[in-house]
Amino acid sequence: MSASPKKINFLQFQTIDEPWNIYKLEDGTTVRVREIVAGLIKDSDSTFALQTTHVFNVIPHERCLGLPSPMMKPNEKLEDFIEAEDLKILEKTDNWNEYDVSSDNMRLSVKGEVVSVSRTNRHDERGIPIYIINVQLLVKHKKKTK
Repeated sequence: MSASPKKINFLQFQTIDEPWNIYKLEDGTTVRVREIVAGLIKDSDSTFALQTTHVFNVIPHERCLGLPSPMMKPNEKLEDFIEAEDLKILEKTDNWNEYDVSSDNMRLSVKGEVVSVSRTNRHDERGIPIYIINVQLLVKHKKKTK
C-alpha cells in the first residue's frame, strides 16, 4: 500500500514591504541583508512553510579590497579561508518584511537576522572580499483586525 501525498495549498500573498537590514561591522564594512519570501505553503494540517531566499550586499571598507582570488579547488571550502571570524556588529538597522495573506486573513512578518559575519581572505572578480554571513529566519503572523 502506498501513501498518498499530503495536500498542499500554495497561498497567494501581496508584498507590503521588503526593506533592507543594514549592519555596520568592526572592519568598516557595511552588510545589507534582505530576506525575500518567494512562496507560502499551507499543508492539510494547517502548518505553514515559507520558500525564501537571502539577498546580500557588501560595501567593504577600502582597506579590505584586494586582488581577485583564483578559482577554488574542488576540495577547498570557503570556511578554510576565514581571516576575521565573527566580526562585531557595531550598528544595525532591523526591519521586518510585511506580507498580506488575504486568503487566511493574516499579516505575515519575516526578518533575516544576522547571527554572525566572518571575512575570508578571498576576493571576487572585482576585488571585493567574500564574507560568510549566517542568518536566522524569524517569522511572526497575526490575524488582521477588521
